[in-house]
Amino acid sequence: QQRTEKGPPSAQRFPRIRLLVGSQVLLAASLLLFVPAAAWGHKAVYFALVIWTEACSLFAISLFFSFAGDYFSSHDARRLYGYITGGLAVGIFASGYAVEPLVELAGTEVLLYACAAILAAGAGTAFWISRFAKKLDRPDEEDGEEAPLRAVLASPFLRAVFILTLLCGMCTVLVDYNLNVTASRLMKEEEMAVFFGRFFGYMGAASVAVQFLLVGWLLTRFGIMVSLLVMPALLVVSNLATSAHPTLMATAAANFILLTLAETLDLPAQELLFLPLSSRLRLRAQTLVDGALNPVGHGLAGVLLLLMAFVSVRVEHVAGFVAVLSAAWVAMIFVL
Repeated sequence: QQRTEKGPPSAQRFPRIRLLVGSQVLLAASLLLFVPAAAWGHKAVYFALVIWTEACSLFAISLFFSFAGDYFSSHDARRLYGYITGGLAVGIFASGYAVEPLVELAGTEVLLYACAAILAAGAGTAFWISRFAKKLDRPDEEDGEEAPLRAVLASPFLRAVFILTLLCGMCTVLVDYNLNVTASRLMKEEEMAVFFGRFFGYMGAASVAVQFLLVGWLLTRFGIMVSLLVMPALLVVSNLATSAHPTLMATAAANFILLTLAETLDLPAQELLFLPLSSRLRLRAQTLVDGALNPVGHGLAGVLLLLMAFVSVRVEHVAGFVAVLSAAWVAMIFVL
């Protein structure tokens, strides 16, 4: 009774599981709104769809890790997070090879229905876990209070993590933009569906290999910091190569590196950064990272692309800027 009285009113009116399930359902519904819009065939719709689909994916992942914190101790998280994110790699692998037969069977619009169904299934899974799994008892959360924002921002460590998140979000959008623009200039819609289906299939296979063969070894042998350095260092090299030779294969290679490592190696390493923090500080910091800073990073990249459009933005220019951002990303890791 004491905990209920001290808990915030919003938490009493909106239990976290309802917010989580409701958010996933709303994301699924939002994708269905693109079905009639896609019939227009305008490029702006496709670009908006790509960005929004990526945002839905990232938000769903952030919801999962926020939810998982209620059920995994720090010890269990260190032991299992690497394997849990292997589900992302398997999902990417399976969906990549499912794209081509789905498109041949029912057209490209069926992919939106499939994505919406997957998000709805995620909501159902979260609800099922909340009903049958037991939450951890966390003594430091008994008073139901959240860490104040000033306490989060006062930490130099968390400020560095926040900057890393912004840089990662910007690089993700810009690298994705380069590949989509290059592919749209060279291929028709059906050809793009087949190309991206195969691309994500190969990327999924590579992600599975990295997840189960390298991630555990890297985290155990070299630790979190070295694991965090791998992806931005490779992005510097790949985007310098793209800047010099802006071909479809070069942009695909940069995107391949980003997508293969982001959710297999970089994501669990980043989540492990929060484990030494108290539960209140961890949850508040994760909320800021996943709910605010990731979208802000994407938005900053969008603003940058708009500004670059006034000076005839080219793929090689975007790649060069990504190389600079990735170098800053590497430098920030040494600040942690």
